[in-house]
Amino acid sequence: MVLSLNDFIDLRIRQPYKRDELTKFVQDLEQLQLPDLNSLPEITEEEKQIIREDFEYKKARIGLDDAWLEASEPEEPVPILRDTVEILLEVKNFLKKAESYRADDKIHALEKDWNRLSIKEDQTGITPDCIFSMTELVFKKEKEEGNLKLKEIIRERLKLDFKWPSLDGKEYPLTVYKRFADYLRSINAFSIGDFGHPLFLEVFTEPYANQFRYHFMSKRQTNLISKPEWFYEYLLKTFRSLRGFFFNLKKCEAFPSCSLLTVFILMLNDLVKEKLSHTAKFDDYLVHLTHETLHYTVHLKQYFGSNHDYLIDFLFCQPSIYERWLNLETQQMNAKLNDIKSSKDAWDMALNQVNDYNFTVPTKTTVRFRDMMESTYATLRLLPSFNYKVNFFEKVQLEPLQHYVQWLHSFYEAHESSQSEALPGSLQPTRQSKTTDVERMCKLYSNFYHLKEWIDDYEDEEIYIEIGSQYGYKEHSSFFNIKNKIDALKTGSFRLILRAAIQMLQPLINDYADIDTWRIKDQPLNVDFATSSVSSEILKVQNALRTLLKSLENILSGASLREVVYQLGIVVENWFVKIIMSHQFSLRGGIQFARDIMQILLEFSYYPLLTFKKLTSTVELLSLDTGKEMSVKDFIIAIKDEDHQIVDQLLKEKGIELQYAEVLDVLYRRVEAWKD
Repeated sequence: MVLSLNDFIDLRIRQPYKRDELTKFVQDLEQLQLPDLNSLPEITEEEKQIIREDFEYKKARIGLDDAWLEASEPEEPVPILRDTVEILLEVKNFLKKAESYRADDKIHALEKDWNRLSIKEDQTGITPDCIFSMTELVFKKEKEEGNLKLKEIIRERLKLDFKWPSLDGKEYPLTVYKRFADYLRSINAFSIGDFGHPLFLEVFTEPYANQFRYHFMSKRQTNLISKPEWFYEYLLKTFRSLRGFFFNLKKCEAFPSCSLLTVFILMLNDLVKEKLSHTAKFDDYLVHLTHETLHYTVHLKQYFGSNHDYLIDFLFCQPSIYERWLNLETQQMNAKLNDIKSSKDAWDMALNQVNDYNFTVPTKTTVRFRDMMESTYATLRLLPSFNYKVNFFEKVQLEPLQHYVQWLHSFYEAHESSQSEALPGSLQPTRQSKTTDVERMCKLYSNFYHLKEWIDDYEDEEIYIEIGSQYGYKEHSSFFNIKNKIDALKTGSFRLILRAAIQMLQPLINDYADIDTWRIKDQPLNVDFATSSVSSEILKVQNALRTLLKSLENILSGASLREVVYQLGIVVENWFVKIIMSHQFSLRGGIQFARDIMQILLEFSYYPLLTFKKLTSTVELLSLDTGKEMSVKDFIIAIKDEDHQIVDQLLKEKGIELQYAEVLDVLYRRVEAWKD
């Protein structure tokens, strides 16, 4: 039945076409008789407004029951206006073109016609809305069918020219690529397809996407939720194998407006989003998934010039994913830190980590903490957003570092207050030895030393400088405050090494000072005395000193060891000089004391910076035998009379480097100085 235009419009306002009535719609439009445009009057804009308002009122009444009205208002027929007829003519012409274009594969031309038609507007508002929606359905159906045909053509050409999809890195002459690119342009294969990408790439990607789904999105052994690196490696391998193909297409300027390889990567990455969404639900795998995603992004940038971070952005933009991931990273770091602190061998020496550049032997605690912190640096550096980096630094790096330093600080405070029996953890040994406190302090110093060294190595990294600027540390890294604290603790623990060493040796030195057997009045030297051994008390001091130096050499090295031994040598020298200045000596007693001192100096023989000039000069004066021509008393008188020629000659011969006043102080300790 052929409807008049008025009836057609009225019917389709009341009963719009359904989506499955596409064929009926086309047939109705073909049979619809439209009046001649010249027979329709021109109307003003005011008249169009009135018609539009009346028509809107008419549409609003459709479907209402007017039984409640006193009398039904007679409906006027739908007005036939030029705007409406022009629109319908455009639609009819479009439907005719759609049929003819289908036969000639001119989908691109049809799309242009639809783009022009879709912006047309019936200013009177009379044309039924379903006309445009059904026409759009016709266009989409035609485009879909046309694209399917075009895709099949592209497939066949790929197989013909490149034996696609098994490219296998085979080299083809550039002329093959040139001919292929020209053909793609001739059939408009780079037009945008159904999924928003060039049609050529939608075809080209199909086998690789299907293979990805088969291995990583189905019930296969390769689809393990704990192994995101597997599907990332598959993608990278695919991109590497096809890089040459896309490079040659780029040479031929196949699609100059963008990089086909980049779009290809993005298309396959869209599949990864499904994997990310699924795996990110599980806390056990979220941290590993994030790390692998970051590394994958870096590989894309390094090897394929991709500047997109959208996979990690996509992951972090999922509800609560970023917060969960950051909390999980923090929890893992805290768990690792607790394991480090509670380890039974935490304070054992990591001898395999020693090198020529270390000034201390690190403890296993130091090595494990350093490795733990370094494992987080790559993640920090790879995060795409500065805010992500700041949050990661504060939660995952700075907080554990502060806890670790505070833990070490508790050991330091316990020793500083001499409460070593209250030390927590494995630093409290089960077996005490003479050098226990010294070893403790050396290990504590080693921890502070290597911790500061680690910060020194990393603080110049650009990311830490940027974060430091965020905190207001101009020209300083984000470790500025914590580094100052560590440096102070390092200096303090170094002092505690000396204090522990002094506390170990002091009682033995006191016992040696108490023997006071150096005032032997018998002057003649016999053979037995000349060949007698050193005093037993000095042997105790020597053995303790030897043990102490050995312990220091086992833990410290380089400048740190030399500095400790140098400071200790000064203390030891001052001790023995003090003993000399508080006792009196006969010649025989001085010789005995000199022999004892030689045993101590032998222990420092590997440290040439320690000359002990004051001590050796003082001991030389104690055992000085001026001969029959000049007694000790005469030598004292010569110094007082300022007979410098005689004095200087004797001091030079004996290698004594003391001031005259110091020489007198020592000589007054000689018994002979007080004889008549």
